[in-house]
Amino acid sequence: MKNLKLTALVAALIAISATAAAKSNSTIGSVYVSYSPMSFYDNGYLIPELGTDRKQFTAFTAGFNNAHILSREVPFFLEYGLAGQYSYCNKNDKVSYIRMVSAKVPLSLGFVFDWDPITLAPYAGVDGIGYIWGTASSVDLFNNDGWGLNRFGINWHAGAKLFIGEFLLGVAYEGAVSSLYKNEPLGTNITARQLNISLGFKF
Repeated sequence: MKNLKLTALVAALIAISATAAAKSNSTIGSVYVSYSPMSFYDNGYLIPELGTDRKQFTAFTAGFNNAHILSREVPFFLEYGLAGQYSYCNKNDKVSYIRMVSAKVPLSLGFVFDWDPITLAPYAGVDGIGYIWGTASSVDLFNNDGWGLNRFGINWHAGAKLFIGEFLLGVAYEGAVSSLYKNEPLGTNITARQLNISLGFKF
């Protein structure tokens, strides 16, 4: 129920964003790829064979964003996009033990500092996440007969993008708002945190 309410909130924010974007003065699009060191925290409950409560993952992301400048006088921008992410965790650094594929819908509000041809754009926002596929040694992560994890989640993010001409360099930190585990037994709250390092181009 909690995740359902959060998903509805993100959907409402996206609808508001689309209305505001339609009235914006200009648009900047960008495509990017990201490398992300990621950590999952589960109090050692869900994946005890990996040891400790902090599981180290690696993620790769590809996506696009549209940023809409809301005012020429005060250059705030509203940005939304779509991305696909592949993440994995190795058991004993030998076997790809846990693998997940997800789709992300980022929504951000930021500010533009423009020193042509250099532009700095700090921003913050939320990500709606849908987990498309996930497995741990052939066990389905999202099937009720497997681990029964939530297929939908919400993350928050904060970061900055540096544009040098058409080239894009971005750094952001991302943390979980919702838990992956549906029932959270014994106080378990499975969440993820990640650092996103991005390269791309604007158009």
